[in-house]
Parts: sequence; C-alpha cells; structure tokens
Amino acid sequence: MIRSINKGRRFLLIALVAAQVCIAALAVLSFPTDERDFLIQVTAGRVSDLDGNGVLYDPGIQLRRQNEIPQKALGEDYLLPFNHPPLLLPFLRPLSRMSYRQAFTIWTIVSSILLILAASICTAEMRSVPGSSIERKVVPLAFLAFFPMAIILAQGQDTALLMLGLAGWLVLLDDGRDVAAGFALSLASIRPHIALGLSIPFLFARREVFAGFVAGALILTFYSIAMVGLDGAFGLVQMVRATGTGEGLVIGQSHMPNLQGFLTRHTVLDVHRAVSTGVSWSAWALFVALSVFWWLRSGSKVSVRDCGLLLLGTVLFVPHIHLHDVAIWAFPPVLSATKRLSADRADWDSPVVSLAGASLFLTLMAISPELLFDLWLASAVLLIAIPLIRDIEKGNTRDWGGYGTS
Repeated sequence: MIRSINKGRRFLLIALVAAQVCIAALAVLSFPTDERDFLIQVTAGRVSDLDGNGVLYDPGIQLRRQNEIPQKALGEDYLLPFNHPPLLLPFLRPLSRMSYRQAFTIWTIVSSILLILAASICTAEMRSVPGSSIERKVVPLAFLAFFPMAIILAQGQDTALLMLGLAGWLVLLDDGRDVAAGFALSLASIRPHIALGLSIPFLFARREVFAGFVAGALILTFYSIAMVGLDGAFGLVQMVRATGTGEGLVIGQSHMPNLQGFLTRHTVLDVHRAVSTGVSWSAWALFVALSVFWWLRSGSKVSVRDCGLLLLGTVLFVPHIHLHDVAIWAFPPVLSATKRLSADRADWDSPVVSLAGASLFLTLMAISPELLFDLWLASAVLLIAIPLIRDIEKGNTRDWGGYGTS
C-alpha cells in the first residue's frame, strides 16, 4: 500500500507539477514558428530528396535548400546546420515534401510518443505497486512537463530519440541486463558527443555495457554509411568541426547551458572563440577522465546513481549542448521517485519537488538576460546535484535515496 503524504506536501507537489504543465504547454503553443530548430530537419529532408544523400552535409547545398523554406527567419548568409547523424533521414525525406506546418505537426506527434515511452519505461516499476492515487500520475507527468521537454517539442528537435535510448539504458542497467543496457545507450548516438562520454567509463567497469554500446553503435554506423556513403560520413565530420567554430553558422553558443556557453557569455567571442572552444573540450576530456577514475574505484558497484552524476556533468562540460538536451536531467529524480514508491517510502515526493523546482529555474534561465542566466542555471544544477552528492556521502550505491534527505 502506497504511503500517503500530508496535505501541505500534497498541495505543494500538485502546485509545482501543475505549474510545470502550464509553463510547458505555453512554451510549446507560443514558440515562434520561424525560430524553430525544426528547420534543420526539413533542410536535411530536402537535401536528401532533391540533391541526394551523398551531399547531405555540404554546407553550401544545405544553405541553398534552407533559403527555399518560407519559415526561414535567418539571414541568407547564415546556416542553421543539420549536423546530426542521418539516423532519421528516411522519415525526414517524406516530411520535407509536406507543408512546414503539416510536417511539424507529424514530427511533434512522433516526438511526443517517444517521450511518453521514455516516461513509461522509467516509471514501469510503479505498475506493480498497489493503489491508483495521485502518486502514479504525478511522477510521469513531472517527467513529461520538465521544461526542457517542452523545448524539445517547441523547437522540433530530435532529442526524443536520445531520451528513449537513455531511459532504456538506465532501467536495463538497474536490472543487471548490461549488454541490453549498452545496446539501448547506442540510440544516444543521435548525439555522438553525449553517447561517447556516457559510454567510455563502462570500458573500465561493467564492461558488458560498453560491449553492448559498441555493437549497437556499429550497426547504426554501418546503417548511416549505407545511406550517405563514405563521402557523406566525411562530410558529417567536417560539419561537426565547423559547428565547433560557428563560422557562418547559427550555433547560439551564448545560450548554451554549459561551460562553453559560460565562457562565451563572459568573454569577447571574436577574440576568445578558439580559447573558449579549447578550454571546453579540455574540461570535457578531464570530466570523462574523472568519471573513468570513479568507475575504476567503484568497480562492479557502479549503479544508476553514478550514471546520474554522469548525466549531470555531461550537460555541463560537453561542448555544444542546448536547453533541449538538459532534458536528460529528469532521469535521476524520476527514477528516485519510482524506487521510493516501489519501496513504499513516505518521502517519495521529494525527488519530484526537486525536479519541479529545477524546471522552474530553467524556465527563468530561458527568459532572463545573460546577467541572470548563470544564476538560474546554477540553481537548477544544485537541485539536481545535491541529493546525488548526499547519496555518495552516505555510501548508498544501489538506489537514489539521497533525494530530499538530510
């Protein structure tokens, strides 16, 4: 029987989650059509359909096809680049033949289904818990209403596939099905730099996860090369390198919620672009090295709790990250709440409150001037990080029990 919570805590919980839902709905419905990143998906589909897959990552061809799209609000000399692996290309090509509005509607429906599946996977353990009260509804709803989820849908990004892969990775890892967990993690290859940082530590502990990841990544690599050819694969590498400098591209480095964004906001971009990029990549490499050290130290005791810290640090240190990618921070508190409910713990709501609070801070970050950007970001980081750090201090390696404890 699920333990109930007192009325005061119940009211706070409902109010915070309701605020999340309202803000998320407003963000999706009011986002300017001509500023959506969905432009890159349509561009990729048009290039594939009209010019062929082999030139998919040619910036000149991308820019020409992008300028043909009526919703383009950028200058004619600036490209919002498609720099993702071509995993979804067979789906993007027919979408590019539709009107922009029709294509975006279908894309949003598919993305919503993937996010709902991710939420369902993360909270599946609650289905065996007796009772049908608010608890079983609030946790997945808080996951779906986390502000970066709304940005995924509002922008028309492909991050939902990343979320699905990470959900499977964490749940399968917790079940001890390491090869399958690694295979699920390979779906995160839609963001290669994220997937790489998350997988490397498993080369040093619970190696079957890494083996599963490599197997899945190889399948996706061969699949991608079969679509775009070796020239297209080389073009992707070149496009990713160009993305790192941002020359002639629309990257939005000053709005990145990571170290690279912080350096861009607080330096003169034209003078320090190379320096900030170098520092960002070096910091990310150091973070991965520290994660490897932690995995070596923990050995077989590495758990989903450790992966929570890995997800947190990945967003902060990996170069080229945006607000929609911060959605991966929803996993630690949601998995924690699910575990607590399954264990019939009365404090199951604390992780949900942490997630809702972080969501509100990220909302403030998105609408605040640069002067306050990092303040709200730091506040969100603390709400996600402090419970995980407490958990480490207590030496609790098998669950997410640090959330909301003192």
